[in-house]
Formats: sequence, structure tokens, C-alpha cells
Amino acid sequence: MLASLKYICTSCSSLTDSQVEIKEEYCLHSRHQGSSCNRCTEVCPQGAIEKGKFIAEKCDGCGLCATICPAGAIQQTWLLKLLPQLIRHVRETQACAFICRKNPKVAGAFRIPCLLGCSEALLLLLASQGAKRILLGAESCVECPRGEMCWDILAARVSHIYEILHDYGAKCQFVFNRDKYKGETKAGRQGEVSSISRRRFLTDIRRGSVNLLGHMVADMGRGFRQEVKKTSLETEKYLPYEHKLLSAAMNNLGARTNQHPKIQGYFGRVEVSQSCHGCGACANACPTGAMTLQEKAGRRILVHAPGKCTGCGLCQEICMQDSIGLTRSVSWQAVSEEKQYEVANRPARQMETALGSMENRLSFLLGCGLKKN
Repeated sequence: MLASLKYICTSCSSLTDSQVEIKEEYCLHSRHQGSSCNRCTEVCPQGAIEKGKFIAEKCDGCGLCATICPAGAIQQTWLLKLLPQLIRHVRETQACAFICRKNPKVAGAFRIPCLLGCSEALLLLLASQGAKRILLGAESCVECPRGEMCWDILAARVSHIYEILHDYGAKCQFVFNRDKYKGETKAGRQGEVSSISRRRFLTDIRRGSVNLLGHMVADMGRGFRQEVKKTSLETEKYLPYEHKLLSAAMNNLGARTNQHPKIQGYFGRVEVSQSCHGCGACANACPTGAMTLQEKAGRRILVHAPGKCTGCGLCQEICMQDSIGLTRSVSWQAVSEEKQYEVANRPARQMETALGSMENRLSFLLGCGLKKN
């Protein structure tokens, strides 16, 4: 009886204190029912997301889904609350420590639901703010059923971050509270990430963080949060929170090192072939506003902004002409300078000649025939 009561109380607690927030209106499936995006379902270790539906009682708030959602439909509530304090902490101590919520509290360390919630965007942002050392500590991972998976994912993230920091000429040491760990990059470089003891690391943090207790920063500058105007899905555009952190991190690194390397994986660059007739369906569907349609002097012009592109691929899936190609290699200069590129320029009359074929294509997709006058 007591065991059953404890289970009910635990379940109710997880429902009322959820560590992730789902905004279904931002999901790619809400914008286009034919979207093949299944990222959150594939990575969820608890099976809490099935066919785009969130099952709250199964979620334990690890946040892995939020770190990979390209549309920003899933957010970690703890990150929204703690980010100002994290950045203030890093600026004053040049260090930061994260521990799993299952661990006992440690002075100077931030307890979060799961280390899986430490996305590359967050870790890069802290490094760009001046962090010289970042501790990822989780003694309880040894007993956690997904402990090994957690460490494999973190190791891959840290390895990628080392590549980016190397390209920028910046340095940040990542400390794992396990044995020795070496992050090896694609180019074969290795970074020693556990050269100091965990006790000494936390002692250094405590010395610098006394003045931070109870301190919260109300304003972290431009770009971290943005109110979204509630309009129809056709006009509503929303830049994911994680993507804003990435942009801020890259801008910080570029300003500090005066470098703008081309790095794979975070932003997208669209190319449009001659088969495009300028219908603008891709611009309507784009969840972030990276793709826009302009009409000037009888021309329909498609413009793409890599800094707003998350590489979700929805524009490719919705294009009836299969005209769109997507690459994941973008110069950070294009991101930092908010550059826009004209990717298609078609005469408006081309739409009129293409209308018949579009009607035929739509009727085929809807499974019906065209009514002849």
C-alpha cells in the first residue's frame, strides 16, 4: 500500500514539475502533416514520445529531445531559468560544474535533471563567455540504466566542441569525474580533460562563487529570449532557443578571436535548382523564417538566411518540384553578419503556367480528381 502511494506521489510530482515544456504548435508535424521528422521519438530513452504525442508519465526530464529538436518545439524549463545565473557564474569564476539531480548537493555546482540536457549549444556558449574549465559530474550515472549512453553522447559532444574551439583558437577544458578521458577529434587531435582532481576543481569554484549566492541576472543582453506573436501557422516564425544560444556562442568566439571558420552541423544553406517555379510553399512552411518570398517588379524572389536555418529539411519535403538542396556547411561570418542570399528569381507569370501542373499534383496527393468545367 505504501509502495503504491509512493509511486502515485512520484508520478504526480513528475507531472506537476515537468523539466521539459512541449509546444505542439511549433512541431514540424503541425506545420506539415507529411513531415518525416522523428528525431525526438528516436532519441527518447524513456519512450515518452510516440508519433509526435508526449506521454508525461513516462518522461523523466532528461532533456535529450530538447537538444535535438530543430523546430524548438521542446524546451528545458531549468535552462530557461538558470541561464542568466550560469553566464554570470562563468564570467566571475571562469568555471562551471554540472551534476545530476540524483547526486548530493555540492556547493558551487549546478544540479540539473540530467547531464544529457547539457547540449553543445549550452556548453559552447559557456566556453565563449570565458569558461576555462567545465565539470560534468555524475557519480550516479554508474547506477543509472542509461548511464553508458549518457557518457557516450557527452563524449561525442565534447569531441565536436573541441574541434570548434580549435578552429577558433580558443580553449576550454572539460573535466569528467570518471577515469581519464580523451576527446579525439576527426583530425586526430586529443584533448586531456581530467588533469585536475574533482575536489580541487570544486574548491576553485567555491572560492569564486561566494558572491553569486542568490544572485540572478535580469538581462543577459540581446537575442536570448524572444516573445513570439501568436498568429496563424502560416505567418508565425520562431527561432529555437538552442539556436539562439549557438548564434550567440559563435558571435562571441568570432569577436574574441577574429576568426570565422566554416564548420559543419549547426546551420543550413539552401540551394534551389532551375525547376523551381517560385510558388513560395517552402517560405510559408519554414518554421524559423530562414526562407522568405519577396515580390518585386513582376518577379518572385526566394531569399535564404543561413543564420536562421536549423537544417530541419521541411522546405525539401514540401517542395513539389524537388528543387531544393540542403547543405550543413556554413561560414560563421554569414551567421554573425546575418547575411541573406537570393536563391531563386522567377518571373511571376511562370506561376500561371505552372498552376495546371500544381493542381494535378495536389489532386494526386489528396487522392481525388480534378473537376472539369
